[in-house]
Amino acid sequence: MTEMFLIDNVTVYQDLFESLTIPMVVFALRFSLTYPKGLPLVAFKFANAKIVERREVEHLTGLRRKDFFEAALPLVARRKGATAD
Repeated sequence: MTEMFLIDNVTVYQDLFESLTIPMVVFALRFSLTYPKGLPLVAFKFANAKIVERREVEHLTGLRRKDFFEAALPLVARRKGATAD
């Protein structure tokens, strides 16, 4: 239940500020993998508006929260950094 409130807060933040922090993107990615009907991967976009492909994040499924964060953080940061050009 808490995750539902958090993803709603992430969505509101994005609507208000038109961006997300890297930890917010990591949380949204985990939510998308955990609840694909709630936030399907096809609807999830990184900062550069590219849709995430399942093969990019498949290795993250099944990880505990801490391990997921540690594994996904560099992936998200790298994708977000690619848009700074």
